[in-house]
Amino acid sequence: ALERILASNVPNARKVACVVPTDRLLVCSVSNWGGYALAAALTLVAADSATLREAQVAGVGVGTQHEDWVLTHRRRILEETWAAMMPSEDTEIELLRQMVDAGARDGLSKLNEMTVDGLPLEA
Repeated sequence: ALERILASNVPNARKVACVVPTDRLLVCSVSNWGGYALAAALTLVAADSATLREAQVAGVGVGTQHEDWVLTHRRRILEETWAAMMPSEDTEIELLRQMVDAGARDGLSKLNEMTVDGLPLEA
């Protein structure tokens, strides 16, 4: 069923779709971006867990004060965690350069070039 939906809604779906079976599907136009989306989702889960633990330790009760406290702490945890785990643009370029130098090929074009899934890094 999903294959029909993709084929009718995504240009070149048969050409670009992954053929490996999965229990969970994360749809993305560039695999790296999908990885970043997954990392962001896991960061949200971790931030929520950490925020709840901190709220319990701080003795913050239920209500408006609790909601404000939770939002403030969740935002802080997200910003700190996200900044620490996401590569900078320079790091991303250097990682790709090292992979290309080692012989890696673009997953779509099959060429040994500085592209990701057929797109230049500037995309």
